[in-house]
Amino acid sequence: ALRIAFLRDTPAGTEILTIKAAGGAERKLHVSPVRMLEWPVSGLVWSPDGKFLAIVDTDSAQAPPSIFLLDIDTRERRKRTTPPAGSWDGLPAFSPDGGSLVFTRGHGRPLSDIYILRLSGSGQPRGEPRRITYDNTFVYGLDWTADGRSIVFSSTRGGVWALWRVSASGGEPERLPVGSNNAFWPSLSRKGNRLAYSEGVADWNVWRV
Repeated sequence: ALRIAFLRDTPAGTEILTIKAAGGAERKLHVSPVRMLEWPVSGLVWSPDGKFLAIVDTDSAQAPPSIFLLDIDTRERRKRTTPPAGSWDGLPAFSPDGGSLVFTRGHGRPLSDIYILRLSGSGQPRGEPRRITYDNTFVYGLDWTADGRSIVFSSTRGGVWALWRVSASGGEPERLPVGSNNAFWPSLSRKGNRLAYSEGVADWNVWRV
């Protein structure tokens, strides 16, 4: 059955839940101490086969946020990244074939860069994560292109919140000719050339009371 995964912020932490798309009772899978509804360590994404959720979690209250795979059936967590001391990982996204996981790694919130971790067929890491950007700037959402060759992301690397594309093998990012100077949270369809994103609008006023 089709299911929807979502997050709920509670005093105990961030609940990870699923519900059938047709409605029904919620199913709680896990409670994480990481406030995943807060950028930049947010993250909740399905694996292409629907068996796992990539989440941001920790081993303990003292451990940094890392990327875990959460088994939908058994609720087992499998840690997949180990950020260096003083760092954190967030914003995971599976490649269309499920063979790679892209995420951000920061060395002091909220600045970060983009990394890619290759996965085996069973979801085991294949080597160390590979860094593909060197901006140390704000990243506000990312996703894979349908062919799995590039990453589209929102970043301030050009001085404004714009949409950029970088090859999954690395190289110089290029700004996309779509989106405004306040474009966030890109999401690409798996079939066809469709891109959805959020556009921020600020309205500043002076009031007298």
